Amino acid sequence: MQFIFFGTIAIIAGLYLISKKLLFYGDGRVVPSRGSGSLLIVIGLLLIAASGIRIVEAGNVGVQKLFGKVNLNKPLNEGIHLINPLTVVVPMSIRTEAYTMSSMQDEGQIRGDDSIKVLTSDGLTVTLDVTVWFKVDPQKAPEIYQKLGEDYIGKIVRPTVRTALRDAGVKHTSSAIYSAEKREVFVADVEAEIKPSFENYGIIQEKTLLRNVTLPDMVATAIEKKLKADQEQQEMDYVLQKETKEAERRRIEAKGIADANREIASSIGGPYGLLVQQWINKVIESDKSQIIYVASEASGLPILEAGRFLESK
Repeated sequence: MQFIFFGTIAIIAGLYLISKKLLFYGDGRVVPSRGSGSLLIVIGLLLIAASGIRIVEAGNVGVQKLFGKVNLNKPLNEGIHLINPLTVVVPMSIRTEAYTMSSMQDEGQIRGDDSIKVLTSDGLTVTLDVTVWFKVDPQKAPEIYQKLGEDYIGKIVRPTVRTALRDAGVKHTSSAIYSAEKREVFVADVEAEIKPSFENYGIIQEKTLLRNVTLPDMVATAIEKKLKADQEQQEMDYVLQKETKEAERRRIEAKGIADANREIASSIGGPYGLLVQQWINKVIESDKSQIIYVASEASGLPILEAGRFLESK
């Protein structure tokens, strides 16, 4: 606005000089001239033109407002723009923003306990800490500014999230919200509640984080015991499954050995021949044996007396 003011003054002064055809010097002389007036007019026009240059910073769009009326057609993207010098440009962030409601003193946008108390389907009250990620739709930034102003977070984001949490809470039990495995279903219901409300005002929902769930002490203890019992049962099921598979492996291994022994026995004269073969293998494997006694069908396996065995040594 300063450029417009000084530019206007320069133009008026230039027009006056041209009309009088005068050029004033510091020593009091007055010389007819049109050049000085023209120069002042040019300077004034440049000042006014410069006042029409607007720079929109990265991560923002510019909402144009002329004499209090918002231009809803097209926001200004980041960069340099030449517009009507009388237009006011209001920057609005289109970056992803995070709004946190927490029971901790300094974690959320509001100091103190700003957590949400939710009534569940089993009649219990749970306390939730939540962070929601969102951003402004660039094309709808002028509409947001016109309808909500710059405080769209306090007017739309915060109440919408709190309402969505309470509406989704009555569909789930406290244990389901508390359980890490089932919590995703609850969060999905919350996001389904938030999305249409945000879109109605030109806000894009990105993600909702359920940061903490606080249950009544007695309920929390009972749920923890149940979860622990479930984990122990799962571990026991795993052990039983593992033992069953091991028993099956041993059975298959034993069957394989039995089949192999039958094949060997049939090839060397029946079970008796198999015993003889096994005995010979054991004797050969022993490095202490000096003499190998081979049995025959007539005499059977050799049974050595202790005295003869010692003599053979």
